[in-house]
Amino acid sequence: MSKTSDHGRLLARAAKSVRSPLGCKQVGRSRTWVADQRFWVIVIEFQPSGFSKGSYLNVGACWLWYAKDYWSFDCGDRVEGFTPFRDPHQFTAVAERLATRAAEEVRGLRKKFASLSDIAREIMPTADARMWPVYHAAVAAGLTGDVAASERLFRQLVEESADTEWQKELQARSAELGQILPDAFRFREGVLAIVQESRRLHRLPPDPACLDVA
Repeated sequence: MSKTSDHGRLLARAAKSVRSPLGCKQVGRSRTWVADQRFWVIVIEFQPSGFSKGSYLNVGACWLWYAKDYWSFDCGDRVEGFTPFRDPHQFTAVAERLATRAAEEVRGLRKKFASLSDIAREIMPTADARMWPVYHAAVAAGLTGDVAASERLFRQLVEESADTEWQKELQARSAELGQILPDAFRFREGVLAIVQESRRLHRLPPDPACLDVA
């Protein structure tokens, strides 16, 4: 068996033993695992290196209120640096350590973002000049009833200079949500529709009441 299959197999085995009880599932046969939190997802990535066999560990929250077909680390990122694979015995301990650390991060994120109010409180201070943090904060503020803050952030986004296609698409989405923001029911339904589309793109099961428990 090759070293590549050895270290990948060890990571998968350790991940399954530690994270399956937490409801985390492997994405295909990749080195990415996800925990479905209904309107957001915890992403766990045993990131390989292009230069050496081994693994980094990245863990973070991916908000589903922007429809896209890829996972993102919207809050959180690398939690463990690169550890190289030397031999199966050495890397068995590495894989178990990384899996245990990932499980701790999952529990921590679930506690940190237990409700929409918690999410809004945590991410509002991160609404800096970058477009994605501003968008996420705008949506969270709108869902929790802070219409003034949400309106200000959506307006900030729409008025930004947009050079790339994704920036223009983000601005268009922000403008649409900003228009229905004054109507709390329509805004919530609008965001819910986006979440459902995002879940479909990520091949997650439909959850039409996912915002009712937030």
